[in-house]
Amino acid sequence: MAHSLPINYAHTAYRPPLSQSHANPWLQEPAQAPYTLDDADLPPVYHDTYEQLVQLHSPLTAEHLERLLSDQVHEDTVAQKIVSLIDKDTPLSYHSCCVALALLACHQHGYDISLASLDRLARDLPAPVFHVPGQDVADAPLCLTSPSRAPAAAQDASAPRPTAKSYEWFLHMDQIMVSLVPHREGRLFKHATYTVKSHLRQTSVIRRYSDFHLLWEALLRRYPLRAVPLLPPKQLRNTSDAFLENRRRGLVRFMNALVRHPCLHNDELVKKFIRHEDFASWWRQAKPTCEDEFVRTMPSIDSLRASIPRDLHDRVKRWQARLTPAVHAYDQLIQLVQRWIYREQANANDLVRFSVALCAMNEAERFWPMPQLSDDDDEDEDEELEQAPSPRQESQARTRRDQQHQQHQQSLSDTSQRLGALLDERCVPFMTKVLEQLQYQRDLCLAFQAMLVRRDQLYHAIKYQQHAIPKVTAAQIIINTNGFATDRPYQRLTKDQMDIMLQSNHIRGALQQHRRTFIHHCLAKEMDNLHRQQVFVSLLYQDLVRHQISLSKDQHQQWLALAKLLGP
Repeated sequence: MAHSLPINYAHTAYRPPLSQSHANPWLQEPAQAPYTLDDADLPPVYHDTYEQLVQLHSPLTAEHLERLLSDQVHEDTVAQKIVSLIDKDTPLSYHSCCVALALLACHQHGYDISLASLDRLARDLPAPVFHVPGQDVADAPLCLTSPSRAPAAAQDASAPRPTAKSYEWFLHMDQIMVSLVPHREGRLFKHATYTVKSHLRQTSVIRRYSDFHLLWEALLRRYPLRAVPLLPPKQLRNTSDAFLENRRRGLVRFMNALVRHPCLHNDELVKKFIRHEDFASWWRQAKPTCEDEFVRTMPSIDSLRASIPRDLHDRVKRWQARLTPAVHAYDQLIQLVQRWIYREQANANDLVRFSVALCAMNEAERFWPMPQLSDDDDEDEDEELEQAPSPRQESQARTRRDQQHQQHQQSLSDTSQRLGALLDERCVPFMTKVLEQLQYQRDLCLAFQAMLVRRDQLYHAIKYQQHAIPKVTAAQIIINTNGFATDRPYQRLTKDQMDIMLQSNHIRGALQQHRRTFIHHCLAKEMDNLHRQQVFVSLLYQDLVRHQISLSKDQHQQWLALAKLLGP
């Protein structure tokens, strides 16, 4: 005997009550929207503070924020009042954190701790002031660690300014090195193989390009709404050293983009690719599923909505408008940095050639006939200077000038050699890293563009009912969303019941709305990840400036030492 349908879906033409929210088909009552500062002009300290909190606490909760507020106001009641006015869902959203920081700033500047104060100051919000232990400066840098846990160097006001290297948040994930195996494999057709080394897992495996391509295609099917990094293209019968080196660098960017991605680095295929000895054999035996992320995870709609900003549509439009100019700008920067590297390499080579030419000049001048000065001539030098210069004295003076000239020439040769080595050992490698980082950022923008194209295709399929959610997945979503107990046989859905329910416009619309919500969730996460990477680029530029200053100082010291040797 078939089980009776649950009461919510007893009729095919089901219609929700009038009090039900149309934005969320699974809820009977609309949830009250949390207070946000979408229309306010937020100082940069709000975003910076949230980024530091997220890096220190995962997930960020209201307790973490209350602890920070208590350290700043030294009054638990004030901190508790601020936290009581925000949305305390876990993880704490960006909007809730900004509201709390704005209330802290109101308290510090003498305003009431209320949402009405934020409405009045929306166009001129004050910035919160964070006091570091041991400092009385009003604009002291933010210290989010507890004084008892913070190292002494972090509390020192004279500590050096952090550089891009200290902001490499991805270092705790993994670093992948890809190197080309010297010998080629294959009997008739030789193919290149690569060694993939994981710094975190301490593993080393051999992979072919076809293994990278297999992983990339599988990730595109499993994560269509994620910015899957680009893979360098395949070219048949191109085995030149320049092509293989460019492909190797592209594979390095591809693998490191995977392990730095907040979602992709946890994928089973990525972990197996890094650790398993024979990835192709494992793939044939395990036959991993390539269902997309939504079907495999079946997330609840409430957890998805918590991470979607209210102005998501406007943010996506702004990102779309920026991507094409950004890619064009990165192309120009890459071309200019490549020319910069070529010039520095040419300068280093010219300095070395100049040094070699000076050495050759010194060797040639040694064979010139020059009279030698005796010890007696040196003792009687003062007496001879009082008399009129003789031809012999003129010859001796000329000899001393020639010897001094050769010494100066040798000093100039040594300095040119050191300057050339300085450019070759320090400037060129650093600029090569800058070039790779710019190419990495350009690849991220292109991957984000490709993800937006896949999103549009999925929207089109949903709009014209060309996209169908598997029945098993749809049944599980309905059961989980409505709280049916799956361990009770009489509450499970049969195939006939599932067919009847999916014929309902309400159920189909709710499932597609669930799918759209998941799309919005993925877009928000991918924009956050891309923005996080863009922040690192600005810090990379700061390191470039510091490196050039340090290099210029070292070059200045070399020339200054040479000037002292040559004399006035």
